[in-house]
Amino acid sequence: MRFLIDGHNLIGRFPGLRLDDPQDEQKLLEHLHVFAQRKRHQIAVVFDPGLYYVPPQASPYADVQAIWCRPGKSADEEILRRLAKASHPRDITVVTSDASLAGRARRIGANVVPAEQFVRMMQTPAPGSPAGNEEEKPEPFLTPEEIEEWRALFARRRPPRKP
Repeated sequence: MRFLIDGHNLIGRFPGLRLDDPQDEQKLLEHLHVFAQRKRHQIAVVFDPGLYYVPPQASPYADVQAIWCRPGKSADEEILRRLAKASHPRDITVVTSDASLAGRARRIGANVVPAEQFVRMMQTPAPGSPAGNEEEKPEPFLTPEEIEEWRALFARRRPPRKP
């Protein structure tokens, strides 16, 4: 699945991340990388320039593309531009809780997931992982008597099989 994410919109809804943290974008990229690795998704996250322009920084993760808008441009504009350019916008899921952006993205043909729902998706453990099991089962244990019974059973020699 391909995700196109409204970065600061997601940060504002992500537990433990704050928009006033100077490292918020990098922390989000780390979370997105873990999610992309676990679920095998392609992710592009678009950031508004904010109050202070930060020169574009490459994402340290190959599976998460970071797109930094220049002053005067918004993440919304960049997301819509990329959707309009896409040959199959229906294959892209936009992550935003901005109703205006969501409506415009849908009109272009993209899927939309609210940021809050995407956070829940990110926090859902992968199937088959220890954290993904419904409930943790206690480790089975054997009593000393059971251990002796198993030792005696396996100590017996079996007759050789006939071909």
